[in-house]
Amino acid sequence: MAIYGLKIPKAIPVIEEPKPVPIKPIPKLKVVADSREVPSKVIDLLREMHVDVEIQTLDVADYIISSKVAVERKEAADFALSLGDGRLFTQIRNMKELYEVPVVMIEGTIAQTRLSYKAIVGAITSLIVDWRVPVLFTSDIGDSAEFLRSMAYREQVERARGIIVHRGKKPEPLDEIQRFIVAGYPGISGEISHRIMLHFKTIKDFVNAAVSELVKVEGLGKKKANRIIEVNTKEYKPTEKE
Repeated sequence: MAIYGLKIPKAIPVIEEPKPVPIKPIPKLKVVADSREVPSKVIDLLREMHVDVEIQTLDVADYIISSKVAVERKEAADFALSLGDGRLFTQIRNMKELYEVPVVMIEGTIAQTRLSYKAIVGAITSLIVDWRVPVLFTSDIGDSAEFLRSMAYREQVERARGIIVHRGKKPEPLDEIQRFIVAGYPGISGEISHRIMLHFKTIKDFVNAAVSELVKVEGLGKKKANRIIEVNTKEYKPTEKE
């Protein structure tokens, strides 16, 4: 509209100030760690990531992430050692009895361990295929801590699951105890101990067997058989420590 030839300007729009974007609070994450994990420094790194870490003596696993998820962290050398002495699958069985999703975390390079690469690959394959247990590889403690924090976020924030520390390990089955005893002999793997027990049926018959009977078991040559006889018959003499 014009008055006396002058144009009245349109109303100047009011520019609203932008609303402040709310800052999302850092989610409160927590894990329960076994007391034996303290020297590893993973716990220190988790706390630097604002993860609340509670230290307990756990019956199974090294880290409890939620009511469903538990993690067994093993440095590559310890993974090979626990495979060689028979601890590995007993630990995994105990985890599976108490947690729906047990996870094995292997930290470091497995190729640098003393156990044969083929044996380690076979064990990892068994964990994944036979036991249905996820196996996670990390390069160092920083990598391990980051994965633990990520799992805690997924379980506790995205899926709203709390932490429950399940207690009480079930008694080990007799057949596992028998295989564990046999696997303690020099050069006897978990698989060979299984074959030995299938052949001899009892520990007593295995211990009393002659070399000619021992070598009938696949994987037992004369050298291993003679070593078994030596362990069973030699008088016990403690080794003097220097």
